[in-house]
Amino acid sequence: MVQSSKQRLFTAVKRRNKSVYTSIYSYTIPAFGPKNPEFPGIFVSIIDYKNCPIWVFVEVITFGDFIKLYEFYYEEKGALPIKASILHLTKSLRNGSAHNNCILADLSRGASRAPVTISREVGKIKTIHKRMRRNKLSCRPMLEFVSLLYVYNRSVIGAVKKNRINELKELFFVRMVRNKEYFKTNELIKSNYKFACEIIMDWFK
Repeated sequence: MVQSSKQRLFTAVKRRNKSVYTSIYSYTIPAFGPKNPEFPGIFVSIIDYKNCPIWVFVEVITFGDFIKLYEFYYEEKGALPIKASILHLTKSLRNGSAHNNCILADLSRGASRAPVTISREVGKIKTIHKRMRRNKLSCRPMLEFVSLLYVYNRSVIGAVKKNRINELKELFFVRMVRNKEYFKTNELIKSNYKFACEIIMDWFK
């Protein structure tokens, strides 16, 4: 997903500047600034950013810094393909997974508020009623997961997307139900599982 977002940014820059070798300098200075404490220091120490092409820059910065660059570039053009608030939700899920956090430890509702875009897209699914949508999207882990599905569906294309979605469906519809009797009395897990399945089946038909 991240790689696909990078590729889309490369394509946009190339369309605008005729080359993916365009120096990142004109983008990083306004977005970060070399004296800005948020400017990726490791980048400054290893590369002359004034002569650095964008495709090199995005490979050495963090996911968080990539979102800043993505947001700055597209806001300058007047429109973000995917809102930064949604990207930050996917970043949070990615960080939790990378640090081996127990993401499903707390599935209680009311901890978060979904971005309008996510709520609207889930609202289009006829099998999900308004109350379920509101409750499940207020659960932080579920909101992050749904945001990830949204971004993936709009960023990734071709065989890569097809293969990963097949893996996702196997996980949800085959592996997860092998021992479903373990959770037959846990309504919280069952309802969140059903909610996720409805989204997967609708968005990835």
